[in-house]
Amino acid sequence: MNRSVRTYMLVAVIVFCIVILCLSTSVGQDRKSYEVPAQIYGVPAWRSDAAHAVDAYERLMQRYTDLTERNMVGITTDLDALARKLDAIDARLTALDARLARIEQHLGPVSVSPASPVLPGQPQPPTHEPAAMPPGAKHPTSVANTPPAPAPSTVE
Repeated sequence: MNRSVRTYMLVAVIVFCIVILCLSTSVGQDRKSYEVPAQIYGVPAWRSDAAHAVDAYERLMQRYTDLTERNMVGITTDLDALARKLDAIDARLTALDARLARIEQHLGPVSVSPASPVLPGQPQPPTHEPAAMPPGAKHPTSVANTPPAPAPSTVE
């Protein structure tokens, strides 16, 4: 009987191991991987005062660049308007010059001597002939008593 008890015990142990083996493989067969929640604790990055100053300087320079760009656009707009106005003035002066040329051609050449400049402290010359002058005498500022104007120089 001793031998039969041993045989039964051996068979019982083998059956028990097979049952354990079957149960352990059947429990997790539907899951392929296991999830482990990871909890990572960290310390936020610490920035120095120099890094803060550099960031503030970069923001300031960006604002200055934007302001300069906006002002340049305004200046360009103003210059365009000024150029259009100067072109209009030039066109009107050209038309006036052509009109004066036609008038001079129609009337013939008219010689006009340049008036002498009057300084701010000097009295204005009279614009009419005084009655006390003798007949035939000419006014000292008349065109006949002034010397001819020198020719303009052509040196460039």
